[in-house]
Amino acid sequence: FYAHLGLPNDRILDMATSIAADALGLSRTTGRIADGCKADLVLVDGDPLADLNDLSAIRMVIFGGRPLEGRA
Repeated sequence: FYAHLGLPNDRILDMATSIAADALGLSRTTGRIADGCKADLVLVDGDPLADLNDLSAIRMVIFGGRPLEGRA
């Protein structure tokens, strides 16, 4: 939706991660890659900064610092 409105991909990804965490009052522990934050990551093939559709090519999900096997 936001891409359709013309927002750049980096801003859309920020809105889905760090800005959302901040809005929910969770920015001290999630929404970014930093010391003290939960290690919840989605690794994808491709570059979502270039093409948001690459977010559908999930290679691995890391939850709480551990890979989730067979769930990507």
